[in-house]
Amino acid sequence: MYGRKKHIKGKCGSDEHSNPCSRLFKVLASDQRLEILRLLKEGEKSSLEITKQLHLDPSVISRHLRMMRNFRIIAVRKEGNVLFFSIADKRVLEMWDIAREIITDLYKWNLGKID
Repeated sequence: MYGRKKHIKGKCGSDEHSNPCSRLFKVLASDQRLEILRLLKEGEKSSLEITKQLHLDPSVISRHLRMMRNFRIIAVRKEGNVLFFSIADKRVLEMWDIAREIITDLYKWNLGKID
């Protein structure tokens, strides 16, 4: 195809439909998934604990956990019938900290106005 870059597997490029970076940021671009990560930052939690603390339907929590598991952001451990979740890749927490620093700077530079 002319004018279209070929996607190289595992690389961050410009094709938003097959770009793994775009897909990773889309997975992280959910307030509910960020809340789950915030809880898991404190330590391992069962799906029941996550559901109770976030006051969300278990099916919603399950869908969010599955998305993050697919990207290896979180890990799962089964004990009997209970699933326990933890953060699998600590670098996602580093990304979160960097994002918070950027937002803080934007607020300073724009006097709290971010569109």
